[in-house]
Amino acid sequence: MTRLFPLDQIGTRLQALRDLHRRYDQAADTEAGRRYPDGLLLKRLKVARLAVRDEIVALERRLTSAAAPGTGRSIPVG
Repeated sequence: MTRLFPLDQIGTRLQALRDLHRRYDQAADTEAGRRYPDGLLLKRLKVARLAVRDEIVALERRLTSAAAPGTGRSIPVG
């Protein structure tokens, strides 16, 4: 099922995803800097960070395509 985000909510969603990406990035850096890092946790953090990044890129693409003339007010997500 495709969710639709109105254009005014796209910026809010992008900011939330960027914050989440930054938190995953900081957690991965912290874990990697430990004396005995947990490899499984580090891998999960990196995978989660990449998934969030993919969603950010997809939203940004939809946002730029919505900026083209003649498009609707809602942008399908997912």
